[in-house]
Amino acid sequence: FKGVMLTHSNILFTIKSAQVLTSVNIKDSILCILPLYHVFGLVCALLTPLSVAASVIFIEKLQGKLVLNALQKHRC
Repeated sequence: FKGVMLTHSNILFTIKSAQVLTSVNIKDSILCILPLYHVFGLVCALLTPLSVAASVIFIEKLQGKLVLNALQKHRC
């Protein structure tokens, strides 16, 4: 096993950096296909959009048809 200690400050800094890099805003809908047990998925696909009140869309399985339907339906 290996792990990295993440602090609240680390996570907040990463969220703020992602906000600048992606220009995500309240009008956006983000399709979350990354695993939330990893910091990249947690911060980029969930916490950053939620920090600006954007919508986060989840699908049941990572299948092409489901991804395309979600992209179309939610205009991600």
